[in-house]
Amino acid sequence: MSRFSGKTVIVTGSSNGIGRSTALLFAKYGANVTITGRNADRLEETRQLLLKSGVSEKNINAVVADQPGAIYYAIAKAALDQYTRSTAIDLIQYGIRVNSVSPGIVVTEFGGEQLDCQMKCQRSSTTSSHLTKNVFLLGSLDNQEILPM
Repeated sequence: MSRFSGKTVIVTGSSNGIGRSTALLFAKYGANVTITGRNADRLEETRQLLLKSGVSEKNINAVVADQPGAIYYAIAKAALDQYTRSTAIDLIQYGIRVNSVSPGIVVTEFGGEQLDCQMKCQRSSTTSSHLTKNVFLLGSLDNQEILPM
């Protein structure tokens, strides 16, 4: 039995980078995965990768969101953070764990040229694979598995 068999994971931003690799990792361990993203073509790529990795079509739910401007994106991220906190408190009594990850600058294709400029000004940045493993540990049932970075 896979460690996430019968569990459902909702991964926002799963059309690329951290979200995509997180969805694939949870699916590898048996989770039902709901993937969301703003780019329908890339979200379909994620869905195809999930199918190729052996995930059943019935265990994948894909939702394409609108393309907000930068200000609306920032507001949505803040709202999601507060929603996560409230939902975690409400659902813990049922044994349901709710987490979110809001990284700083990460090397992905999301930000385009503007992000590339910001990345050059940063002394360090993190990669999506490092964050994916941390997200997986947050969702782990026993939190005892250590994944090599």
